[in-house]
Amino acid sequence: MDRIHGMCCLLVTFLCCVVPSAGDHRSVLWRGGSIAVEAAADHVLVSPSGGFSCGFYKVATNAYTFAVCSNILNLMYDGPEISSNYWPSPFNKWWENNRTAYNSSRHGSFDRRGVFTASDQLQFNASDMGNERVMRRLTLDYDGNLRLYSLDAAAGRWHVTWVAVERQCYVHGLCGSYGICSYRPGPTCSCPVGYVPNDASDWTKGCRRAADVRCGSDDVDFVEMPHTDFWGFDVNYTSGVTFDACRRTCLADCNCKAFGYRPGTGRCYPKIALWNGRIPIKPDQTIYLKVPTSVKNKMINQTSFLLFDGHACATDERDAMVSTSYLHVRSNTINFIYFYCFLAVVFVLEAIFVVVGYLFVFRADSVAAGRVRDEGYSLVFSHFRRFTYDELSNATSGFRDELAKGATGSVYKGVLDDGRSIAVKRKQADEVFRSELSVIGRINHMNLVRIWGFCSEHPHRLIVSEYVENGSLDRALFGDDGEGSGVVLAWRSRYKIAVGVAKGLA
Repeated sequence: MDRIHGMCCLLVTFLCCVVPSAGDHRSVLWRGGSIAVEAAADHVLVSPSGGFSCGFYKVATNAYTFAVCSNILNLMYDGPEISSNYWPSPFNKWWENNRTAYNSSRHGSFDRRGVFTASDQLQFNASDMGNERVMRRLTLDYDGNLRLYSLDAAAGRWHVTWVAVERQCYVHGLCGSYGICSYRPGPTCSCPVGYVPNDASDWTKGCRRAADVRCGSDDVDFVEMPHTDFWGFDVNYTSGVTFDACRRTCLADCNCKAFGYRPGTGRCYPKIALWNGRIPIKPDQTIYLKVPTSVKNKMINQTSFLLFDGHACATDERDAMVSTSYLHVRSNTINFIYFYCFLAVVFVLEAIFVVVGYLFVFRADSVAAGRVRDEGYSLVFSHFRRFTYDELSNATSGFRDELAKGATGSVYKGVLDDGRSIAVKRKQADEVFRSELSVIGRINHMNLVRIWGFCSEHPHRLIVSEYVENGSLDRALFGDDGEGSGVVLAWRSRYKIAVGVAKGLA
C-alpha cells in the first residue's frame, strides 16, 4: 500500500469507527449520507450532505456516536429515550474546551506518527507518538469511550495510548436510567435503594422502581445520597434557597424524581429524570431521592444507599491493555508539577550556595585585607602608647572641654594622671584615624606636635597629642580666629613656615 492509500485508510478508520458489539460480530451504522474521500492531495473526508457521524447501536438499549455537531467533533449518547453530548465537557463552552465553532471545513486527519488534528482545533497524539512503524486504530468502544490503540507486534496485543474520557463514569448513559456509576475500583453500575435492575445481564438498561411513588400523598419521603449527582435534566433551578424550600419544590412537583442540593451555596436542582448517575463528584453535592416512606424506613439499619446485586461491567469485554506509557502521558500534569518543584528546589539551593559562597569569599577577603592592613599599621602603633577609652574619658572629664571641631572629628582638652596636659582628637572614620597615625609616625620634626598615644576600642578612635597653649599653627598663619588670641605673624614669617613645612613633608 502506498502512502496516499495508507493515509485514506487511516482517515476512514477515524470516521467510520469499527466498534465491537456485545455479540460475536462487529457492526457499523452509517449516518448522515455517504462518506467519500476527496482528492488524494487533500487527505480529508467530506460528506455531500454537509455532516457525518458514525457509531455503534445496540437495539432498544443505547447508542454512542462520534459525530460533528455545530462544527465541533463530539461524543454523543443517543439512546431510545434521551440524547446528550458528553465529550468535550458539556459543562464548558466550546472556547473553554479549546475548540472553535467558526470553521466550515469539518475535517480531521490522523497521520502515521500518531497525531490527530481537526478543523475545530482538536488535537491529540498517541503516547508513543513519532514511531511510524507502529500500527494504530481509533475505536469507539462498546462503553462509549473513544480510544486510540497501538499494536505491540511482539506481544500481539493492542495497548491504549490515548483516551477521550479519562473518568469512565463521565460517559453518559453508561448505567441507564436511575443507575449510578462508581469505582470499585473499576467502573461499576448499581441501583439506588428502592430500585432494582431492569436486566441484570445488561447494565445499560438501568434500574426501575420497586414500588411506585403516589404523588400528593403523605407516603413520600427522601433518601439522602451524599457525594452523588445525576447529570442534566434540571428543572426550575434556583440558587440561594434553603434546604427546606428546595425539598418543598420537589415534593410539590409530581414529575420531580429527586433534587440535588449544595450546602453553603443554596443551589437547588430539582430533576425530572435521573440519568448519568455517578460517584464521586466535584464540587460536592448531595442527591435526595424521592421514595415511598416504607423504603425510607427500611434504610434505618442500612449503611449504604446503593444495591449492587452483581450489576457491574463484564470484565470479559475488555480486550485491550492500558500501556504504562499512556498512564505516564495522562499524568503529565502531576509529572510537570513534580518537575517544576524540583527545579524550584534546585534554584533555591543554588541561590543559597551562591549567597553563602559570596559571603564566605567576601568575608575571607575582608579578613585577609584587614590582617594585611593591621600588620602594616602595627609597626606604627608600636611607637605610641595605647590608652583605654576609660582613661581618656576620665582625663577629659567626659569630653566636656571642646577645643575645636573639624570635618573629621572634634578635639578635647584633658589632663593625664601624671599632670601632663593633652589634646584628645576623636576621629569618626577608622580609615582617617589609621591614615593620620601612619603619616605622623613617618614624620619626625622638632616643630611638630608630639603624639603621645592613641585609643582604638570599637567604635572609639582617639589620638592623644600634647596640648599647645598658644593654639594651632593655622591661627597664626590665617589670622585672628575670633577668640582674641592676638597671635598674628607677619607675611614673611608665614612664608618661611610654609616653605619649612613643605621641605619637611618632602
